Amino acid sequence: TTENAIYDGSEHDGLSEFSAQHNSASLVQGTDYTISGNRASALGQHSITVNGIGNYSGSIEKTFSVNPPEIIEDVLDGTITPDNVTDENMFKVFSFDTIVTDISVGPNHIALLTKDGEAYTLGTNLGQLGYDTNTKIGEFYPEFRKIETDAVFSIVDTNTTATYLLSGSGDLYGCSANEYYELGYVNQLSNVNKLDTVKPIKSISTCKHSLFALASDGTVYACGENTDGVLGLNSNLPYAASLTMIPFDKVVVQVSASDTTEYVHFVTEDNLLYACGKNYGLNTQDKSESVIAPSLVNFDYEVTKFYGNGSARFFVDSNRRLYAYGQNQYTQIPDINRNEKFISAPTRIYLRIK
Repeated sequence: TTENAIYDGSEHDGLSEFSAQHNSASLVQGTDYTISGNRASALGQHSITVNGIGNYSGSIEKTFSVNPPEIIEDVLDGTITPDNVTDENMFKVFSFDTIVTDISVGPNHIALLTKDGEAYTLGTNLGQLGYDTNTKIGEFYPEFRKIETDAVFSIVDTNTTATYLLSGSGDLYGCSANEYYELGYVNQLSNVNKLDTVKPIKSISTCKHSLFALASDGTVYACGENTDGVLGLNSNLPYAASLTMIPFDKVVVQVSASDTTEYVHFVTEDNLLYACGKNYGLNTQDKSESVIAPSLVNFDYEVTKFYGNGSARFFVDSNRRLYAYGQNQYTQIPDINRNEKFISAPTRIYLRIK
């Protein structure tokens, strides 16, 4: 008899009861048969195999599942909210024996860094998990596994098909099948690839299949898919197959891209906001449908920090006032008429603290 279990991080025995007989005589485990796969801790369905040995042959296969606890359903249906969460109903999804310092979530995988600068990933393997060549493309890996490399990392970022890892010294690494040149030019792909950057990199940002690397001198390099000119290279070519400097006569202090949108924003040293890519209400001086080079966003105040939230955009001016514009179909922009589904120009948000 198999028995399903509820996930709690520990191993569970899926075979609650098993007995075998031949001519009314009971068979002995280890002498007449073996059982494999009956213990598991990971979420999902698991297979148990009973194989005959010695004087017996043949096999029997059974399955059992390790299911999420009911607490998850309670969270989803609103039974448990931040106001009534307790130690008893709080569910820890993952546990580590060290401190996690950075985490990034892509559509197909999760990547994180520990305080020792080690990288771990889990998810559907499209080449971006950084595992060795024995792992299978398209297979789902439900538990965190370490990316084996001697490099020490301080920043991690992800997009649909790549994981990017930045070291404290400005060296940039990537894991990907590189189908869209999201790593730039790589002579021979391995599980972790050091990218060919001309200068030390201080921060990174990503679109769906694209990478933006901000160098220590304020220049920006980009590679990968160039849909709607999102790379800002003043080109309509579909890809940039190597990390290429964006022709931009400004010193950039922040790059903000989103995996769900095909545009990118730049904050410059003189507190101006620029954007390029698909012009879905970018409010740039360039009114083209595809803005293929960084164009100034029409705004009368200095911008010090930009926060891209998919198709909604938020930024702070030099007086620490908050502004937003973009899509508002889910009322993700507060203090705005709920019937207004798109905010075409930067609008000040007034915070009310109760």
